Amino acid sequence: LFAALLSIAPEPQQQHALQSSSEPPLGDQIWATLLTGASVNATLQVEHQIVSVRRFSAYSHVTLCTSDVPESERARLRKAGSAIIDVERLDAARPTPDSWFSDIYTKLRIFNMTQFATIAYVDSDAILLDERADRIFTACAEQGDPPLCGVRDQHNTTEGFPMVNGGVLVVQPSAEDYAQLVAALQTRILGRFNEQELLAVHYASR
Repeated sequence: LFAALLSIAPEPQQQHALQSSSEPPLGDQIWATLLTGASVNATLQVEHQIVSVRRFSAYSHVTLCTSDVPESERARLRKAGSAIIDVERLDAARPTPDSWFSDIYTKLRIFNMTQFATIAYVDSDAILLDERADRIFTACAEQGDPPLCGVRDQHNTTEGFPMVNGGVLVVQPSAEDYAQLVAALQTRILGRFNEQELLAVHYASR
């Protein structure tokens, strides 16, 4: 289902507030992505995603921004129709050796956004394709409403646990899960699949 809908083109207890109190209510279910740094091209990718959400979805869009995203880029995203949520970077005890994935763990902040019931997280290089997109929420509920839902990756962890692809995740935020994930980041030696391995081990019994 996810493949049909998408095209690839703080501390544990801290709650993230919307940057502007004038933003309209977002509702319990939202789309979210992450933006870091001052890359105009990265902002443009997110803008394309926002446009696709506004066209094909009944739900709102939020962008998690780290402090190095300039106000000029944030303004572009607001104008496109996304609400901005400020987040701090999240790093593992042993950072990934690949600079391309240096911010990969920051997306885990969505697990602490308990002001929302369900978050459909999508990496910034993906867009919605048609009106079926919102089925991503109900499809997960129909599978028993798990706390984490996604498309299975072709690889397993070194322990043999199946992994979901980290580019598209449907999450039910939980402060408890978030605290455990952050703690694991400081103790677990992660391999080349980064956050996918972390999530696979954490949710293996769930």
